[in-house]
Amino acid sequence: MKRYLLILTLVFLLLTACVQDSVEPPELKIGYGDQEITAVTGTYGWTENSKHIESDSDIPPNIVDFQNDNLTVEKGALINLVFKKTPEDVQVNIWENDKPVGQDIEDNQLIVPDKLGEIVYEVIADYNQGTVHYAFEAIVEN
Repeated sequence: MKRYLLILTLVFLLLTACVQDSVEPPELKIGYGDQEITAVTGTYGWTENSKHIESDSDIPPNIVDFQNDNLTVEKGALINLVFKKTPEDVQVNIWENDKPVGQDIEDNQLIVPDKLGEIVYEVIADYNQGTVHYAFEAIVEN
């Protein structure tokens, strides 16, 4: 009987460990024309299912190296921010000389500046569950 109870307890613990939800903020996709990339998730604080996690990262110019795909855009074009979960508030910065410079955003769209080269964007999204900093790099050609 003890052996049966021990096996049943081990199976229960194993199944419980496999079912637990991970606590992660939602992804942010960046769209331009027929291109779509996933932004790099940076610093965040997130609470979900009675669990909380804090994660810290380097500044956006240093974490965009983890971006999987390139995003090539034209001057003056519109970039779409496609949130997997709708945030309460969104702020956008462009990083210039290791400093963030605020950018206008309307209807989750950004206007690409009239500047050629690489632009590092930071998107700060406030959700009910916490705040998430995302980063992505766009290469401006024309």
